[in-house]
Amino acid sequence: MAIIFCGCGFLGSSVSNLQSADGVKCEILSYERHSKTNYTYKFKVLKNNQIYRANSPRYYYNSGDMVFVMIKNGVIINMILDQRNPNLQTRNSGANDGEIVKKVLRQNNEISVPKSENISF
Repeated sequence: MAIIFCGCGFLGSSVSNLQSADGVKCEILSYERHSKTNYTYKFKVLKNNQIYRANSPRYYYNSGDMVFVMIKNGVIINMILDQRNPNLQTRNSGANDGEIVKKVLRQNNEISVPKSENISF
């Protein structure tokens, strides 16, 4: 007895290029860096849960951030941050929430000052 499965798989929603948008609220799903000035962002429009892709001439924000996006001719012309991804830790390793940290330098008491000095000509 043989069992054969055939049919199409579940790929989810397809990704298409968004040509025009004016202040649409989105969640950034991912981005790819192609060069220093060329990025491709993949994001989900929260209004209809559709997934889109658009090119960008610069880096804007991380994956998981909520943004308002403005797109013209398939290129992101502006992105305004609405909310950062709460699951990401802050990158500022020196952040201490305004607390002043006092550092005490190690004192070396083993070095002594000479008591006298002889100079001869």
